[in-house]
Amino acid sequence: MAQLGSADDRIVVEAVRSLPPFFVGHWIELRSVDGSLLGIHRIAELDAETAIIRLESDSSPAAAAGVLWQAIYRFDAMDVEALGGLSSGDPIRVEGDGTP
Repeated sequence: MAQLGSADDRIVVEAVRSLPPFFVGHWIELRSVDGSLLGIHRIAELDAETAIIRLESDSSPAAAAGVLWQAIYRFDAMDVEALGGLSSGDPIRVEGDGTP
């Protein structure tokens, strides 16, 4: 959950130290407390000293205290052959398949 001080393209979090530097460029979803999707955004910067995740500002993020955030895997396309499967502890989103 976003903490006090979160606004626009900045999410203040409790434990950013658990996010390794390679998470820059990865995707997250922002959701309101009722679960409605506020947007999908890329992580532009992680600042462990001040516990801030900064989002790409060209995507009009709507961060605010209390907003829920979740890392996601986002793909342009996905093809799982025959009886193959794909699973993750984080949501998997594929462009154009109707998933939010």
